[in-house]
Amino acid sequence: MMRMHTAWIAIAAAGLWGGAAQAQSDSDGAAESLPEVVAEGEQIAPPAKLGTGVASGMTTIDRQDIQLRTPGSGDVNRLLRILPTVQFDQTDGVASQDNIQDIRPANITISGGHYYANNITLDGVNINSRLDVTNDNPQNGSEVAGPSSQTHWLDSELIGKITVFDSNVSAEYGNFTGGAVTIETRDPSRTFGVTATASHTSDEVTSFKLTRSAEALYEDGDLPATPEFEKWRYGATIDLPLSDRAAVLIAYNHSESRVTHFASAKYGNAQRRFRDLSDNVLVKGIFDIDNATVLRGQFAYSPYSSTSSTDVAVDAVVNSKGGGITSKLELEHTGTVNWKVEGSYAYTDTSRTAPGVQYNIPNTTTNGAFCDNSSCTIGGIGDLDQTQRIYTLKGTMSTELGDLALRGGVDYEHVTARKSRPVDVLAYSRGKLASNIVCLDGESLDCASGEYALEQYNYSKAYNARVSLDSAGAWLEGTLETGTLTLRGGLRYDYESFLGNHVLAPRFAAAYRLPWNDIEVSVGANRYYGTSMLSYALREQYPSTELWRRTGVSSGSDLLYSDDGWALYSVTNATSYRNSNLKTPYSDELTAAVTGRALGGVARLKGIYRDGKNAFVRTPMLTEDAGNLTLRYYNMSNDGWTKYRGVSFEWERSLGKHALGFSVNYSTTDRSNPDYLEDVDDLFWDVLPVLYDGGFYTSREIAALNDASNYHSPLLINATWSGSWLSDRLRSNVSVHFRSGFDYIEDTLVNQTIEGVRYDVYELVHYSDAVDVDLNLEADVVRSRYGTLTLTAAISNLFDTKQSDDDLAGSSPYLLGRQAWIGAKYRF
Repeated sequence: MMRMHTAWIAIAAAGLWGGAAQAQSDSDGAAESLPEVVAEGEQIAPPAKLGTGVASGMTTIDRQDIQLRTPGSGDVNRLLRILPTVQFDQTDGVASQDNIQDIRPANITISGGHYYANNITLDGVNINSRLDVTNDNPQNGSEVAGPSSQTHWLDSELIGKITVFDSNVSAEYGNFTGGAVTIETRDPSRTFGVTATASHTSDEVTSFKLTRSAEALYEDGDLPATPEFEKWRYGATIDLPLSDRAAVLIAYNHSESRVTHFASAKYGNAQRRFRDLSDNVLVKGIFDIDNATVLRGQFAYSPYSSTSSTDVAVDAVVNSKGGGITSKLELEHTGTVNWKVEGSYAYTDTSRTAPGVQYNIPNTTTNGAFCDNSSCTIGGIGDLDQTQRIYTLKGTMSTELGDLALRGGVDYEHVTARKSRPVDVLAYSRGKLASNIVCLDGESLDCASGEYALEQYNYSKAYNARVSLDSAGAWLEGTLETGTLTLRGGLRYDYESFLGNHVLAPRFAAAYRLPWNDIEVSVGANRYYGTSMLSYALREQYPSTELWRRTGVSSGSDLLYSDDGWALYSVTNATSYRNSNLKTPYSDELTAAVTGRALGGVARLKGIYRDGKNAFVRTPMLTEDAGNLTLRYYNMSNDGWTKYRGVSFEWERSLGKHALGFSVNYSTTDRSNPDYLEDVDDLFWDVLPVLYDGGFYTSREIAALNDASNYHSPLLINATWSGSWLSDRLRSNVSVHFRSGFDYIEDTLVNQTIEGVRYDVYELVHYSDAVDVDLNLEADVVRSRYGTLTLTAAISNLFDTKQSDDDLAGSSPYLLGRQAWIGAKYRF
C-alpha cells in the first residue's frame, strides 16, 4: 500500500513543480506564460445559516461550507456534527473491521428522537426506510443487515445544500418524531465545467488506540495486530449548458473500502479480504420555460454492496446490497401565486446473496477436518430478496394577502415492500460417527460411508411476502407580520392505510422583534406524527421453520442412511406480530428561542421540550406448545415513549476571509426501549428484582434512573474555523468536537440469590469524555487557462485522542486515532 502514497507524493511534487516552473517563466520573461486564471477573492460565509423568529428550528449548510468541512469519506451527514441538537452513534470510534469497512452515511438522532424517526429527503424524494433497519448482523439467517435508516445517499461533491429542522417545524413537513433533513444536490452550472476528484486513506496513515480494558489485558505485550484496510474515493462531474435556458449536470462518484478480516483461531486465523462499494450516478437537468417557470428533472442511481462472512465457517460469504434509484420531475412557477408540482420515485434494494446449504460436520472426519472445533461449518444462510418502492406526488401553493402569507399543499405516497426467500435453505447438523455407516444415496457432505451421517436439518422454506400502503397528507399554514410581531399557525392532516389512522398535527409559533440588535424572541407549540413500520407485517408472512431428523437403520452389521429416512420432528410457526388497532406515534413539543446580533455575528439561544408518546414496542415473546408445533407471537403496543429536554447556544460570524462558529448543547434523553424491535425489557411485562449499589430495586426503577445509552451525551461543545489564505490559494478548516461522558446503570450479567430471591446485579458504568479536532486543507498548486489542480488533506482526530469508551468498544480492542485522507482535485 506504500505505492498508493508514493503516487500521491508524485502528484504533489508535479503540482508544486508546475507552479514553480510557471513562476520561473514569469520572472525570466523568456517565454510567453499562460495567463493565470484567478477567481475574485471569495468571502468565507459562516458555517451555517441560523433560522430566526418563527423559523428558529431551521439551520442551513450551503455549498461553500460543504466543500470546506466534509470529511475525507464524503459523508455529508458528518457535517451535522456542528449542530447542537444532532447526536451520533457513540460506537463510531471503534476500530473493528466491520466499522472500518462500512462506508454508509452515519445514522443521526435529532432532538432526542430515534435514529429511524427522521424525515430525510434527497432533492425532495423520500429516502426513509419503512423496513427493518435495526439488524446490523449480516449473518442473521432471517433478516438482511441494514443499519442505515437512510436508503439513498450521494457523495458530498454532488451536494449543494442541507437544511435541518430540529424544532418549530413548518406544517409542510410530516412523518417524523425526531427532525426533518432536506438534502439538495447542486444545480447544473450555466457555464461549461469539468471536475475530477480522488482521495485515499489506509492503515498506513491511521493511528490506532487501545481501549483501557485492552491495555490491562495486553499489558504484558503480545498485542493483536491492528486492522489492515484501504479506502478510495474518486469521481467526476460535467456541467453542460445546452442553451441559454437549459443545462445538465452529469456526475459519477465511487467509494470503496477493502479490509482484511481473519477467521477464528479454530479455523486457522485464515486471512479474508472483504469490501464495501458505493457508486453514485447523477443526471440533473434544468430548463427555464420562461422567466417565471422552471422545469427540473433528476435521476440518481446509487447502488451499494458489502461482503462479509462469519469467522467460524468456510464458504459462507454474504453479499449484502443497498441503495437503488431515485428520480423526480418538478415544475415550479413564481408569481403572484407561487406553485410547484412534483412527482418522484424511489427504489431500494437491500437484498443479499449467500450459499443456501450449510453443513456442521464432525472434525474427526475427512470432510470436516478443516477446523479445530468438535464440528466444522461449511456453507451459508441463503439468499434473501428485499425491496422497497415509494411513488410520490406533491403540490404546493403560496401567496400573500397584505401582511398575511399563506402556504399550503397536498401529498400522496404509495409504498410497496417485498421480501422473499427465493429458494429453500437447509442447515444440517447432529453428526453421527460410526465406521459401519452406509450411505444408500451416495456420498455427500451430509453422509460419508464409514465415517458419519448428519441426522438433523433445519428447513427454512422459500416464501414471498408483500405489503403495501397508501398515505395522503394536506397542510395549510399562515404567517402574519404586524410590525414587531410575527405569528405563524399551521395544521397538518395525515392518513395512512396501513394503520388506518386519521391524525391532525397543529403547529404554532410566535416571534417578537425587540428594538435593538435585531433580537427576536420566539415561542412554539407543535405536534409531530411519525409513520408505521412495515417490518411487522412482513415478518407475519414468514413460513414456519421445520426441523427434520433421521436415524440409521440396522442391516446386519451396517447402519443404513437414506434420504427416505427423513421425518418431520417439529415445526415452529412464523412469529405473529399482533399489531391491530395501533395508534400513530407522535411527539409534542414546546420550544423557545432568542436570536440576534452578538459580537459582530449572529447568536441563537434555544430550548426544546419534547414528549414522545405511542411509540411502537413489542412485549417479550409468548410461546405455546401443541404437539410438535411451537407457536410464537409478540404483542405489539404503543407503550413506548421518549423524553427530551435540551438547551443550546449557537454563535457564528464571518470575518471576510475567515469564519467562526460555536455551539453548545446540554440535554437529557430518555427512551423506553432502544428501537421498535427490541422488547421493552420488562417495563410493561414482569418487573424483575435488581440488586444495585447495595439496595433493592426493580427493573422499572433502574430504567427510570437511566438516560438513553446511545445517541446521547449530556453535553456537546463544537467550534469551527474556516479560512482562506495566500490569495485564496489555500483554504482551511479546523473543527473541534467535545462530547461529555455519562454514567449508565447496566446489567453485569451476574446473578445473586438473597433469602431465596434471585437478583440481577447491576452496577454504574462510566462512559468517558471525548474530544477530537478535525483539519481540512485545500491548496491550489496549479492555476492556468487549462484549469486548477488542488491538493487536499482531511485529517480526523488531529491530536490522536480516544473517541469511544471501553464498554461500547467490546467488539474490538482498538479505537480509531488520527486518520488522514490525501487527495487531489481538478477543476476546469
